[in-house]
Amino acid sequence: MDYSFVLNLKDNDVLDTQIMLTQGDYGVIRFLFDIIDDGEYITDAVRVSVVFRRHDGTNVSGYMTLTDGKYVYELQGSELAVPGKVAAEVKLFYENGRVSSGKFLFGVRPDPLSEPVTEAGPFRAELQRIIDEATEAFIQKRNELQALIDLLTPEIGGTYLVKDSLTTRTDITEPGQYALDASVLQNLKPATEVSTEFTPAPDLANLVTGEELSVMLGKLARWYVELTGKLDANKVVNNLLTTEEGFVLDARQGKALAEQIVEVGNQVNSDYKLLGTVTGIGASHNIAYPETFRELRIDVFPSAENDVLGFQFSLIPAQIPEGGSVKRYCGGSPTGRADFKVTSSCMYIERYTVNDAVQSQALIIAYYR
Repeated sequence: MDYSFVLNLKDNDVLDTQIMLTQGDYGVIRFLFDIIDDGEYITDAVRVSVVFRRHDGTNVSGYMTLTDGKYVYELQGSELAVPGKVAAEVKLFYENGRVSSGKFLFGVRPDPLSEPVTEAGPFRAELQRIIDEATEAFIQKRNELQALIDLLTPEIGGTYLVKDSLTTRTDITEPGQYALDASVLQNLKPATEVSTEFTPAPDLANLVTGEELSVMLGKLARWYVELTGKLDANKVVNNLLTTEEGFVLDARQGKALAEQIVEVGNQVNSDYKLLGTVTGIGASHNIAYPETFRELRIDVFPSAENDVLGFQFSLIPAQIPEGGSVKRYCGGSPTGRADFKVTSSCMYIERYTVNDAVQSQALIIAYYR
């Protein structure tokens, strides 16, 4: 069956064809278009594509052919796989590079044979079966929900953790009130960057919250020098296990404590895995996503020879665009700027400038977990 209609590319409204087709039909249904632009019938397009957006959000694409002055599209079947409204967009490509488009709508009615069919039988028996199944499903879901509630309820305080419970502060002392935000992990230094070198402090001073590790070790060393000879050597312990009152800690344990801090930081960051490295500008120099991940971390450097970080950001699956749409992330140092594109399948730098000079390449390193 053929359906003919006129598609005016200058019409700002979407053409509602009022056509209703049946779910799953194919092969014998054709759309015949008279396409008008600026009052003239179009027949000189070198390629005409059409994209159908089904009611479930899935896109189906195909091409039209020019026959007897009309652009013809024969439905293959997948366009009508889902009942509901279908929005279609026609794009015409010309030899001079110009592209024009128009949109139209049609409907798809459900095919009763594609749905489960209940055999004829007594109404009360069937109704009771439905009630029994619904009751059983309700009890199962209630038990699953209770199990989830029990899992999410912290033992301390018995309260739920919500978004407002997350914090990036590291000076919280109230028990059971806050949880540490995962973004804090980005500020932890790798083990190779934590230095245990220090110089003894010139004067006696107490430790202060937030001081650098080297400053704290220097103060401890200064106290050790001050107390050497004034303490009973038998009261100085070189371990972290003593619980008896009246003993003091040997300064050598400062290094042991620092190494433990390094180890903890290293364990926190070891969750990331290297995804890939690429050098260059443009879509051909891209990094594809892993099959599954919960977070990507992207480091960008001005060039392969420059070890100064241009900018860094993270992506989660919810930020990856669907279909062929593109998201752009701009960032960089005060002297540099990058247009970083994220598509449905990969990510890459489209343009990178440093000191207003366009770069021909940049280094991208991606990690995932």
